[in-house]
Amino acid sequence: MYYQKLKYFRVEGRNARRMDGQIRKNSIVAEAVKKYRIQIILFLSVFVVKILTNLLFKSLTSATGNDEIGTIAGAAYFAGLDWSDVVSTILYYGWGFSALMAPAFHLSDNMSVIYQIMLSYNALLMALSVVICYNILK
Repeated sequence: MYYQKLKYFRVEGRNARRMDGQIRKNSIVAEAVKKYRIQIILFLSVFVVKILTNLLFKSLTSATGNDEIGTIAGAAYFAGLDWSDVVSTILYYGWGFSALMAPAFHLSDNMSVIYQIMLSYNALLMALSVVICYNILK
């Protein structure tokens, strides 16, 4: 009888420690959310608005100019595709942003899906820049 009670308390103690660790993990997340609440709100508001704009107003987000074609062509080049015929009349637009967009070409073969991935990635970067600017100005 005594052994069974001792065994029960040991298991209970182990479960208590396990629960205590879970509570600590939850409190760490809660503290982080409380500490960075404004940054999270800023990030989500810009990201959601930009994504909704991209999805709802596709006519406003179609590739219409040399900027988009130059960036997409650079990303295609970094992905190993040859778009030299497409970009023969486009000026040089740099390679930094195109290098960041190149992985989109490995996710799909459909150009419209690739373009939406690029717009989503652009929305992510815009939302991050808002948080960085807030932290600089704070």
